[in-house]
Amino acid sequence: MPCGSTTRVSSLYALTTPPSGITPQDREERTMGAGMAHAYFDEYGAYHRDPRNRLCHEIGIPLIVWSLFALLERLRLGPVDLAMIVAILVLAFYVRLSPSLSLAALIAFAFLYAAGAHTPWPLALA
Repeated sequence: MPCGSTTRVSSLYALTTPPSGITPQDREERTMGAGMAHAYFDEYGAYHRDPRNRLCHEIGIPLIVWSLFALLERLRLGPVDLAMIVAILVLAFYVRLSPSLSLAALIAFAFLYAAGAHTPWPLALA
């Protein structure tokens, strides 16, 4: 194996291994019974403490939500559109998770929904 390959493999392992060092055995032990949600969020949190991952999410997630709202806004179900229904369901989840997070999501969703409503659908696919 050439010298550079070891570095690439190590870098790839670092990107795919949670920083907290949760091993597959730890994950298996913690996912039994009621601890399943806690194990999931512990692992999820470990990935999201990495600055590269956070930056990627801060840019990528709003773009994904904007494009979804732009596409789903065109699908009407009576007086409301599918984007509004999805936004309400996601906000309901956030309210259960964290009221302050749900307020931040509501503000972001209002902006992204308005932007999506004024976006031509071909641009939302880009």
